[in-house]
Amino acid sequence: MTVLGCIVHQHNIWLMMLSGLICVAGSSVTAQLFLRTLKTSGLQKTGWHFLTAIVAGVAIWCTHFVGMLGFDTGLPVGFDPFLTMLSLVIAIVGSAAGFVFAGSGFTRFAPVIGGTIVGLTITFMHYTGMMAYRVQGIVSWDMSYLVASIVLSVGLSATALHFAMQAGSRAGNVMTGLLSHPALYRHDGVSSRTHAD
Repeated sequence: MTVLGCIVHQHNIWLMMLSGLICVAGSSVTAQLFLRTLKTSGLQKTGWHFLTAIVAGVAIWCTHFVGMLGFDTGLPVGFDPFLTMLSLVIAIVGSAAGFVFAGSGFTRFAPVIGGTIVGLTITFMHYTGMMAYRVQGIVSWDMSYLVASIVLSVGLSATALHFAMQAGSRAGNVMTGLLSHPALYRHDGVSSRTHAD
């Protein structure tokens, strides 16, 4: 109920809906691009991996920051430009590493390991973005939400890539559904509270 209350009462519902749309659309395109990499090789495969990483990273980043723009603390807020851009770099580079490893066939656990990297990337991007968040108040973290956000992000991302490699014609839908989880779950009002000094 705390999560629901935060989303309903402390967020602009239109920006939340836009954030969710970006998340689902980005996850869908990411899934289709990743599945395309599995059918190619050589330089062509590298190109599809590059596109997958860009789309995934930008979708993760935009979902987070559109959600943040919709979060109303009742206090003046801003964003540190360096940390904000660093969070985008983390999202793209980490996504590249995760998807490349997932499709490498290096080990039978490659999809799970790659998905774990993607989940950790989402986590690092999210909390780097939160470090960029500047508010004239005190940000306090609920550790149970913080831990849950990391576990869900890593667990569902690993599951997404594991099943994407096995789901046949339904792989894209399965991957989209599971990849859509983290950003929809972890808007910052869920894991933090702000109050004036």
